[in-house]
Amino acid sequence: MRNIRISDAVDRYIEKHGKFGENYDDVLRRLFKLPSTGVPPSPAETTLTASVARRTRREIATREMKAGMTGTTLSVGFENEAPRTWELPHNKQDKAQIRRIRDLATEYAVGRGATDGQRNAVGKAISEAGYYLTRPQIPGI
Repeated sequence: MRNIRISDAVDRYIEKHGKFGENYDDVLRRLFKLPSTGVPPSPAETTLTASVARRTRREIATREMKAGMTGTTLSVGFENEAPRTWELPHNKQDKAQIRRIRDLATEYAVGRGATDGQRNAVGKAISEAGYYLTRPQIPGI
């Protein structure tokens, strides 16, 4: 069995044409008019269900990524690559600049195949250093 990477648009198309209980291989076989293998899918295969509409799909990282802050410097790096750094503003209220740096770092990660969790790790590193794009939630308010 092979693993392939597909765009979000192709993924949505497959999901749109899938029937409840089908996995991606079943849908593609039907769309390409290929014969069924007759072999039931393994539990590891993704099956199209009602939860697909909610976009609950588990991604598994194929490369380790580290995101962290040292002072006001954000660092994002993947295994076997030198990390990339961005300088955040000293003023933690400069939301436009914080958002710009977060977006640049996230775009960098996405360009290297980052999973949703790895993309979220970029934002988490920034917020854990006290740079917030939304007001922190205060219980009871």
